[in-house]
Amino acid sequence: MPVLRTGKWGYIDLSGKSVIPPQFEVAECFYESRAAVRVNGKWGFVDPTGKLVISPEFTSTSEFSDGLAAVFIDAPTPQGRVYGYVDQTGQPDMRRSTSEGRPDTLIRRVESSSRRVFWRRRLSQRVWRRCAAKI
Repeated sequence: MPVLRTGKWGYIDLSGKSVIPPQFEVAECFYESRAAVRVNGKWGFVDPTGKLVISPEFTSTSEFSDGLAAVFIDAPTPQGRVYGYVDQTGQPDMRRSTSEGRPDTLIRRVESSSRRVFWRRRLSQRVWRRCAAKI
């Protein structure tokens, strides 16, 4: 799980042992063996060993779900960006890419009455809860 230490983000296991040293500006939770991280202002993805498996080239990303992550990059379009999806190797999935607003998302954000954030598939199946380490 992501943890902030000495001004950088890294990852710890459930016992609190460091498994990926702090080195990222921001780090998100792992989903489908990929975690979004920000390096030099751009987002990419690491695997559980900390290896960058998808280069940091995106303005923003979502978590992986069903093998895809929503991404966007700044671009000279009327909206100022291009939305799309990448697979776990970083290859674009052009079937859902668009410059006309947000991609055809497979998931939606839901906040419960206790202020916990969940993500649900359109069929209302709960997918995951956002995680964070408080150390």
